[in-house]
Amino acid sequence: MKKLPLKLLFFAIIAITFISCKNDDTPEVACLPLDLVNETHWSGPFAGTDPTVLYIPDTYAVYWYFVVDRSQSPNQYIQINGDYGNARYMSYNVYDLNELTTLGSILDKDMAPHCDSYNPFTPGINVNGTLSTYRVNIVPNNIEVADINNELKFDEKISSLIVMLRYYVYKTDLMAGVPLPTIIGRDPVSGSEVPILFSSQAPSVDVTPFTNQLNDFAKAGQLDFIGFWKLESSGLLENHDNIYLIGPGIVKEDELAIIKFQPPSFQLDLSQPKDVRYWSLNIGDNKTLNYNGIKDEDAILADDGWCYIVYGRSNNEVKSMCTEKKFNYVEWNVPSDTAFFTYRNLVSNDFPGNLDNVPTVDPTQPLESLILDLAKNYIGNYAPRGEKMTITDFLNSK
Repeated sequence: MKKLPLKLLFFAIIAITFISCKNDDTPEVACLPLDLVNETHWSGPFAGTDPTVLYIPDTYAVYWYFVVDRSQSPNQYIQINGDYGNARYMSYNVYDLNELTTLGSILDKDMAPHCDSYNPFTPGINVNGTLSTYRVNIVPNNIEVADINNELKFDEKISSLIVMLRYYVYKTDLMAGVPLPTIIGRDPVSGSEVPILFSSQAPSVDVTPFTNQLNDFAKAGQLDFIGFWKLESSGLLENHDNIYLIGPGIVKEDELAIIKFQPPSFQLDLSQPKDVRYWSLNIGDNKTLNYNGIKDEDAILADDGWCYIVYGRSNNEVKSMCTEKKFNYVEWNVPSDTAFFTYRNLVSNDFPGNLDNVPTVDPTQPLESLILDLAKNYIGNYAPRGEKMTITDFLNSK
């Protein structure tokens, strides 16, 4: 066998190496971990258990927000880097500071994980690693940014933008067991980091228009039953993913409010589809404050399949009777006889009790007209409804 010249052998090795490299898949660019720093620009926490927090909060939710003054840098966008919270639900909403009406949201399950992470809200999907980090991009409508995901768009004409982070049924602490997300300004062309002009302004604490509306709506509390209606929720920092029903009730100290409905199925295992992600029934006042509530997983059903929730002043005999009847007891902590019950459904699917099936009503219309639009007229037994009963009659009931 003839030997190949040394130079020819060298070029043969180079050629084989080149062909081998060309046939292999091109190596991926290394995934760079998110730079999560100690962020100090969040305002909060605003917990629904705090009876001084305005805008009808949920008992089991906590809210964080920041405000950006966009007047000097209208073409930048906001990038938020964080860890998915330990909670049953999380989302971001954006608002105009001057309007306080949601412009849209991005929901936990729709937030694609970072390239080295997984999303705990979408079990078994897009598992890229063992971390649980994400990146959300909040972008004006008039700007297109290449190669980003998790976009939350807003009207570019807004000069003062609120970004609100919500956790429902949070665990560990009021930050849902993770650091507050990092907030970064970005140039849409170069992608480089740019300064953000944070604003010290806060949402208005003047809720007089809503107090006046609820005061007028309180006339429905004089009925001999407790009804529920869908009211317009814009301007109340409402959650884009929630739908609300409101029921006014005037209940004296020697009386109880007994609310009942057939609740929707709800998700504890996110891999199993249900009617809603979450439901709750809270009690508040005409100043949009919240005083107490009960959530889906804590509520028990009576033997007839209905969920009964009894609201009353502290009374051990009433509590014992509720236990015997398989009713739920919630203490009436509102500092007056007039209260407003708020029923929430979060992220509803298409089922007969979907609150989208209930029309929005004008609370200033006469009672005769309001009664026609009771929620139960549209969604049947899924709609809460109630009665007032004296404590004596309740204790004597079978």
